[in-house]
Parts: sequence; structure tokens; C-alpha cells
Amino acid sequence: MTVQLAKTTSADSNLDAHVALMARCFPGATHLTHAYLRWLYDGNPAGQVVGFDAWEGPRLVATYVTIPAHLKVEGRSVRGLLSLNTATDPEFQGKGLFTKLATAVFDRAAGEGFSCVYGIANANSTPGFTRKLGFQLVEPLRAAAGYGAGYCSDFVGAQCEARFSREWDQVQLDWRMKNPANPLRAEMVREGLTQFRAATRYKVIGATAHLPGNWAPAGRPHLRPTGYVGAVPTAFRRRGAFVDMPERMRPSPLNLIFRSLQPESGTRLLAGESFISFLDFDAF
Repeated sequence: MTVQLAKTTSADSNLDAHVALMARCFPGATHLTHAYLRWLYDGNPAGQVVGFDAWEGPRLVATYVTIPAHLKVEGRSVRGLLSLNTATDPEFQGKGLFTKLATAVFDRAAGEGFSCVYGIANANSTPGFTRKLGFQLVEPLRAAAGYGAGYCSDFVGAQCEARFSREWDQVQLDWRMKNPANPLRAEMVREGLTQFRAATRYKVIGATAHLPGNWAPAGRPHLRPTGYVGAVPTAFRRRGAFVDMPERMRPSPLNLIFRSLQPESGTRLLAGESFISFLDFDAF
């Protein structure tokens, strides 16, 4: 039977097919539920899902999905995409569906005016993005553990000086914190700096991210050990307060990848110039 490509939608029947495909491809990923995909694909204030699916009759056999995000790239506010869910049924792997789906997504996104697409790829998937889809491998993310916000010397400066970062507002943060698979908590560290926390598989250590601004009610922040996965511009990195996680405790090595969708821009990012935390991708 011929495989047909179609735009990803947030219709209930489509989401059910996505849940079934994810279960076949990633049986251990229990967070990929109907409620989670509804939140991710349909609830995002920055816009609805931009993706393509491959169908063999009524059966979903592959998907590639991105979601809109507001970004700052080289000092400009732009509409970008976050590369997220990609899956191919084991019976259909090796047939080039991933490349076909991604090409369809990027062609559609470019036509709709999106400037670029970024993602956080693990060590296994990074070569597919860079060799087949023209992504740039910008830099690996740091995975470290410590207390508080000690991995960065100046969050305001880091955000201002970064040549690549995500731009958040209260509406988008409210949505981000309501992840049905892992709701976030926010607390003021001090005036002008907010800490976001998410649970991890390690009960003692939660994931931590920080944003300049007063995004939560004032209160005493938790001082338990925290894990940090992300990148800050080189000039604002601090090593002493946080230590790199042992290999056995960290997630698969994660890489920031980037691709311009508008050929005339020719944007390429340099290592050491991005401000990224788990808030900006879908690790927790």
C-alpha cells in the first residue's frame, strides 16, 4: 500500500494515532499521552503544531513535528520552530520517511514566514539532522549539579548578550508550567530572578532553570541539590558552584542544533553564544 503524507493536526483521532505510534517506537516513554500531545500541539500560545505525518491507509507509520516559539536570533525577535517529536514505525524504517517528512515541514514553515528551526538532539539522532537535513551542530549542552543559580554569573547579562535565546512572556510561561506529564514550579530567587523547577527520575535532584524577571510570587526558594542542563554565553559561565554530572547520571549527551529556514538570512550560530535551559526544549 502507498504511504501518503499529510499535515499533522490536533484532531482527537490524529492524536490517538500519534500515541499509538509513539508507544510502538518508544515503549518506555510513558509521558507521551493524549493529554500531553493535546497540550503540546494545540495549547501552545505561540501557535499550533507544524508537522507532517506518513500514513499507510488508516495507520500512522511516521511523523515529524515542530512547534512555534518566539526567539531572539542575533538581536532580532523572530518566529521560529522547536524540533520535537520524530518517530518511524520499526516496519517502515530505512525508507527515507524521516527526510521526506522533515523536508515537507521546512517547506511549509518557510512559506509561512518562520525564520529558523532549532532542537536539542541526542548523540544518536544528531548525525541524521546534520547530514540529511542541513542542521548546524552549534554546541553540546552542559549537564551539571549544584545549588541555586551558581552556574551563571549574571543572568540579565547572559540573556542580553546571547546571540540565540528563547523569548518568554507570562502567557507562554503559564502554558509551559502546565505540562501535564511534569508540571513545573516557579519561585523568586531574588528581585529580578525567577527559578523554575521540574521533577527528574532522581528524587533528590530536580531540574532547574532561571530567567531574569519577576515571573513568580516572592518566597523562599528551595535549596535542595539541583540539576542544570543548558548553555550560557561563555563570558557568563561559572564552573565552581556546579560540577559536571557523572556519565551514569546524565541524560544522553544533548546537542543544540540549528537551521535557517530563509536562505537569504544565512544565519549560523557560534558555540558559546546561546542562552538555553530545559525550559526551552522538552527534556522535563
